[in-house]
Amino acid sequence: MTTQTTPTITEEMVKKIAVLSSLELTETEVTHAQQNLTKILGFMDQLNQLPLEPYMANTPEGQVASPVVPTVQATGTQAFRADVPNQPLTREALLSNAPEQEDGAFVVPNIL
Repeated sequence: MTTQTTPTITEEMVKKIAVLSSLELTETEVTHAQQNLTKILGFMDQLNQLPLEPYMANTPEGQVASPVVPTVQATGTQAFRADVPNQPLTREALLSNAPEQEDGAFVVPNIL
């Protein structure tokens, strides 16, 4: 287990993030965001402190062993369907229920 120091988010960093995100923040919001982002990094640092070595041992197949147990339904049946290849739909079949179509494509409202 390694010990790391949590980096501190500065107000200048928050302001730069706000500019890149097209956000207009007041000084109070910048201060709150700076405090919250620093706390989030602290929580991430705590997660990084967890001992993962027992779960990272390689299996004989060269894959990483996983500590996660697969879930099943309460009935005991698997929730997954078989991965069976099917015939792909044709363009005409895909467009048959479209409210509007033009030149073999869906017509959607402009967003810009």
